[in-house]
Amino acid sequence: MGNIVKAVVTEDMIHADVLVIGGGAAGIFAAVKAKENGANRVVLVEKAMTGKTGCSCFAAGVLVIFIPEEDDGDIWMKEYVEQGQYLNDQEWLRFFLEEGIIAIKELENWGLQIRKTPDGRYLRVRGRGSHPERGLRNMVFTGQAGTLTEVMRKKAMAMDIELMNWTMITDLMTRDETVVGAVGFDTRTGDFKAFHSKATVLASGSGMFRCGNNIGHRMNNNDATGIAYRAGVDLMNCDFTTHLPFCGEFKMGGMQMTVGLGGKYVNASGEQFMKDYDPVYEESAARFILSNAPLLELKGGRGPLYMDMTQLSETEVETFGSVLPLNKMILERAGVLVGGKIARKLEWSMQGPSLGVFSAGVKINTRCETSKPGLYAAGDAAAKMPSGTSDNAGNLAFAFISGARAGRFAAEYARNATEPRPDRTQVEVLKQYALGPLFRKDGVEGDYLIEAVQDIVVPYDVLMLRHGERMRKALLDVRKLSAELLPLLYAHDPHYLRLAHEAGSLMITAEIALEAGLHRKESRANIREDYTYLDNLAWLKWVHVKGGAAGLRLWMEDIPIERYPVKPPPEKYLVLPTGPGVP
Repeated sequence: MGNIVKAVVTEDMIHADVLVIGGGAAGIFAAVKAKENGANRVVLVEKAMTGKTGCSCFAAGVLVIFIPEEDDGDIWMKEYVEQGQYLNDQEWLRFFLEEGIIAIKELENWGLQIRKTPDGRYLRVRGRGSHPERGLRNMVFTGQAGTLTEVMRKKAMAMDIELMNWTMITDLMTRDETVVGAVGFDTRTGDFKAFHSKATVLASGSGMFRCGNNIGHRMNNNDATGIAYRAGVDLMNCDFTTHLPFCGEFKMGGMQMTVGLGGKYVNASGEQFMKDYDPVYEESAARFILSNAPLLELKGGRGPLYMDMTQLSETEVETFGSVLPLNKMILERAGVLVGGKIARKLEWSMQGPSLGVFSAGVKINTRCETSKPGLYAAGDAAAKMPSGTSDNAGNLAFAFISGARAGRFAAEYARNATEPRPDRTQVEVLKQYALGPLFRKDGVEGDYLIEAVQDIVVPYDVLMLRHGERMRKALLDVRKLSAELLPLLYAHDPHYLRLAHEAGSLMITAEIALEAGLHRKESRANIREDYTYLDNLAWLKWVHVKGGAAGLRLWMEDIPIERYPVKPPPEKYLVLPTGPGVP
């Protein structure tokens, strides 16, 4: 159950110097760094079990890390920015490149086994968006489920960080626009919990509308999006959603390794279709090409689609299995991996849409500060400032680096902050919201509302392959659903109370994704069939979203490209022009 909670408690309020919300890689790193940097009382709150749930717990053994002794910084910077389609914060990216190897060496000291070559160098492999002619490379660690986060959880416990598992945060507490803590409830007993803190780190992940076919992601429900939106915290990059092809037959991920080792995408006719969309790099194409090409194949009537790994050598299959042992076990039990070879093609389908996995989240600066004093954000809860629209800034690496920065600067803020005073009236209002579904005698359960949201936004021609007309209809449907059913959310026990709040967050997420997506009138990362050009003349902009009592507000910010070292071609051009399915 983690450490016994020893935080100072006054009446019904739990006090901490630094409160961390979320028990994945970013949250644990933030807690550790806050403690190392002088925060006396660090409390980490997780709605399930710290280190046992979330994306980082089931990370596929792959880390994109720049190594100064081996890599060219200018090449890496250029490739990241090109694959991020020039929406990267290049100042953030510089810190990202410098600090990744520092985080890796710390993790090794904590006990994580990083694979190395016989001469002691880090083993590097290709992944999606990488190629022999490109600089980016992945290092790998054992992919056994939970290995990474178990090492991190043990580190947190050894440092006497106070873990509060099975506690779901529903809202932030504020005083004069400053965040002074958070409230939530025990997911097993339904008891109300209030946390009073000098500094707070939001690291509770993103989500995929609970539609992912990837193990371990069912608890990821954009909790951070809902928490931040209700508190009026600025969000960014919500005009993009992520989607990627993953195995449709089995619950397994690991596409980085699959295509890196030589797996090929084929359509129903057996044609290797990626060469039509990127003749040079094919399956090693940048993520925005690799994610959109399958959609165009499906639209062109050439589905179902498959991943063909039958040509992999026994050595390549051994590497696949050692990095992704869970995948190896699944394929062996299904009779697909036999005698060291993959026996047949696997049907693959689109996974997504996701708001926040690769780009969207709470806006942060290089100190991981948000638009509200006292609040920091890290990992998938934060906008991936180094990555632009791409995942090749490395989600895990970003979790480590942003988590470490958030914890460090949150501890610094807490040292200089006066003891905040909670607004008891606000706490009571937030308590009514947190426990409200339990007070109703009847109504609509959260899982019903979750399925209703999925019916609207998960079809591939809504948020993945886009058109303004379809998105506007979906937005109207979401708003109608929100107006009619959200007030009726009902929970007959704490388990369903968690589902009710997850449904509410997914409803907010759907509206944000559709509204912001409609705002960007070009095809950058996501294809818009009504705006098929990527437009560097008019759309080198970050789109911001803010919630609160006044409802959703959108505005744009010009990217300061003039002060960045890597600059885009000043042009407007058709995306994926060689693909046979392009409208």
